[in-house]
Amino acid sequence: MNPALRKFGFAYMPSASLGMAVAMGVGFFVSLLSRGIGRESEEKGWELRSVGMLMAGAAVNAAAALAYWQAVQLGDVVDVIPVTRLSLLFVIVFSWIFFREKERITGRVLAGAGLALMGAIGISITR
Repeated sequence: MNPALRKFGFAYMPSASLGMAVAMGVGFFVSLLSRGIGRESEEKGWELRSVGMLMAGAAVNAAAALAYWQAVQLGDVVDVIPVTRLSLLFVIVFSWIFFREKERITGRVLAGAGLALMGAIGISITR
């Protein structure tokens, strides 16, 4: 959904905490349920490490959503959105750290990240 429309929604609901909690809870349970869906040859057991990583990811995602909504609520949308788009850089760095053998960082990926970074800096400087 467009961030400007989300900001408009704050006029009708000044706090997004309840909406975020419901959305995060539903997303978490759908993630848990989807764990059992897949090829029949896959083991469908629950490993403690997998559940722990899923819970840690959900907690980090909830904290990120709370920070994002606070920024949208308190700041100008044109200032907040370019900064949030820099999450692409974190995705590239973490995929390089954790998925080095599965994900390749190509020149195109780095060029796209550079363009995103330049765009965010350009918008921030001109404000």
